[in-house]
Amino acid sequence: MEIGNASVLLLHYILQFDIGTPPSRLLVYGYRLKKKVKLFIAYGWNYHSSDH
Repeated sequence: MEIGNASVLLLHYILQFDIGTPPSRLLVYGYRLKKKVKLFIAYGWNYHSSDH
């Protein structure tokens, strides 16, 4: 998967949550998103380093 496509998908995913989401739920959402981004970066890094 290309970085461009992935970032578009990620952006689409981010924009899916409602504007009226309660702050507590938004915090949980942000925490999960951070974990996903970390995993995504780690996976991407491993993929690129093993590719060479």
